[in-house]
Amino acid sequence: MKRSIIIALILCIGSFSQYLSAQNGQTADQLTRRQQKLYEQIREDNNRGSLTAALEGLNKLLEDAPNFTEAYHFRGTIHYDQKNYAAAETDLEKALTLDANYDPIVLYQLALSEKEQAKYGEAKEHLEVFLKSGYEREAILERAKHHLADVKFAEVAVRNPVPFNPQNVGAPISSDQPEYLPVLSADGQTMIFTRRVGNQEDFFIAEKENEQWKNARPLETLNTPANEGAQTIAADGRLMVFTFCSSRPGDGGCNLFYSEKCDGNWSKPQKLEGEVSTKYWEAQPTLSADGNLLLFASDRPGGQGGIDIWACRRSRSGKWGKPVNLGPSINTSGNDQCPFLHADGRSFYFCSDGRPGMGGNDLYFVRLQEDGQWGEVKNLGYPINTPGNEGTLTVSLDGTTAFFAKSPDSVEDLDIFSFPLYPEARPFSVTYVEGRIFDSKTGNPLSARAELLDLSINRPVAFVNSCEDGSYLVCLPAGKNYALHVDKKDYLFFSEHFALEDQSGTQPYKLDIPLQPIEAGTPEKAEERQPVILKNVFFASGSAELLPVSTNELDRLYELLNDHAELRIQINGHTDNVGSDTDNLELSEARAKAVYDYLIKKGIEEERLRYKGFGETVPIADNGTEEGRQQNRRTEFERW
Repeated sequence: MKRSIIIALILCIGSFSQYLSAQNGQTADQLTRRQQKLYEQIREDNNRGSLTAALEGLNKLLEDAPNFTEAYHFRGTIHYDQKNYAAAETDLEKALTLDANYDPIVLYQLALSEKEQAKYGEAKEHLEVFLKSGYEREAILERAKHHLADVKFAEVAVRNPVPFNPQNVGAPISSDQPEYLPVLSADGQTMIFTRRVGNQEDFFIAEKENEQWKNARPLETLNTPANEGAQTIAADGRLMVFTFCSSRPGDGGCNLFYSEKCDGNWSKPQKLEGEVSTKYWEAQPTLSADGNLLLFASDRPGGQGGIDIWACRRSRSGKWGKPVNLGPSINTSGNDQCPFLHADGRSFYFCSDGRPGMGGNDLYFVRLQEDGQWGEVKNLGYPINTPGNEGTLTVSLDGTTAFFAKSPDSVEDLDIFSFPLYPEARPFSVTYVEGRIFDSKTGNPLSARAELLDLSINRPVAFVNSCEDGSYLVCLPAGKNYALHVDKKDYLFFSEHFALEDQSGTQPYKLDIPLQPIEAGTPEKAEERQPVILKNVFFASGSAELLPVSTNELDRLYELLNDHAELRIQINGHTDNVGSDTDNLELSEARAKAVYDYLIKKGIEEERLRYKGFGETVPIADNGTEEGRQQNRRTEFERW
């Protein structure tokens, strides 16, 4: 019967009243006086919210008036609102069978009932007919178009499922209370998540031992009598931004707060001030690996629709800038939220109800292109996405494992699950660099600022400040060459370059950094004249021509000299042992002079500078290997 109705509707054209001419249904004015009185009572029950009484009355009425079209529509609508979609489909289909001229909205409601039951083909046909019916309410028509896009997507997606094998992470993280919103440390050994006990949402933390999660406990220093959750942590584990919700007027319900870890303890949470926190709703933050880019969801004005995703950057002074809407490449006229930016800095995951999907909030991912523009937004696919609402997804540093909260029944049963993320949706390979910054003379730890540049584009890609104990950690995409610069007032800067080719998230690159103090007077001892190698000054092969990538390091040397007028330096050039002694001596001196000339041109006084070439006479490594020869080819400076 259903297929014959659909075919008849599709074959005919014109207004809805022309689809079918048969009218076997009974109207309200054709009811008996007793039936009309019962129908009035049913309406009163429905208006009072007594749906059980209304359904009982409709069942009784339809036994007595089995062709009353409006009653089937009425009962089908109640069934739909109660999520009894099969019963809703039966009643709405019956209403169409009795009178196709009754109301086009029945087609729309029937399609939604079918969509909820994953009957995507039938839903698609009914939505297409509804959109041609002449129905005039624009808001409903727009929603119908959105649902049509959903069912078209879902029809294909269920035939082409993506790999998905979720496993509960188990105790002690999973309990009989709801757990959700997990975040991981860079090494994957610590998880912070939200647990709700009664109506109270608090942070909990758990660590891994022998690949098993152990000792889930509350983060007492951050938890308050209010609700906290939806947290994000910078890769070094020292900055947490989270959502704090209160009922205080003017707070917008939820705002963003932050806490910093000092000496192993979290500081008292403070609101993110400036233009980040407003009277509107702000929640669901995610930080870049270096903690300097913040993305969050907000319903503030100036967006694309309901809830949008916004971004702001932190300056060197530590202040957050003005939030910027991510624009129509990411945000839609619907609700876009649950952002997660992977440590690679380019792979972005979020959920949205404004794009074609399985229904509700679906999970999507997109990658930032080399030109700084977002690429194509892609649905993560079925069965990761379902007709229900998906939430925040977190992806491990190595990109192979995703974590999310899932419930077989209701939000009261939420647990944290993990699953292998299929290759096409994985972020770029990432590792991390960690070490300690210290005073080269005393060995004491130093708090200093490090900047890392991608040498392929000669552009900074990360900034990090070491802790008071000198430790630092920064995440970087693998397979690239990097320059590292470390600066601290009253110290000579440190530079290094390295390739992250063989490192992985489980085998980070280790680098300890000694900084030479700048002491008053002329250095007399050899250790005070210890040369600083300019690791990121490069020359054309066999030439004294400076390569453009060298300018960052040379400008830092200029700034050091400009900030310390008492500082005088000698620039030394060195080569390996390939070639004649004379040629190597000349080349080393020419390269030292090239650096000297650069600084003079920038404005440093000649009397503060000198240069010298040493050729191959002062090796620091074995010239018998290519690696050793590369270390011996160097430019450096020392105080004099």
